[in-house]
Amino acid sequence: MIGTGKNTVRIEEYTFDRAVVTEILAGLKQAAIEVGDWGQKPSPAVSQGPDLSHLTPEQLFVEQRIWREARERVAAVHEGRPDPLMDRGYSPHIEQPLLTVN
Repeated sequence: MIGTGKNTVRIEEYTFDRAVVTEILAGLKQAAIEVGDWGQKPSPAVSQGPDLSHLTPEQLFVEQRIWREARERVAAVHEGRPDPLMDRGYSPHIEQPLLTVN
């Protein structure tokens, strides 16, 4: 208790028990060793992205459009703007032409 009268404040005091925590961590380590999750940390995988080498130029343009539209939509959400694709009359339920060649 700190203070007197109406200004008295009850303060709870805690004690850290290092021995208990050490034993808990040792038990967790042993369990991880037994299930094979203990050892070298896996090296972070460097993503090269999906393999697009089998796509035609037309399919690559479609993929590029999809990524561009997704970036625009995410940016709009983060900035609190309306969906830019809906402003263009785009509907995900209507088949859109893949490529127009003149």
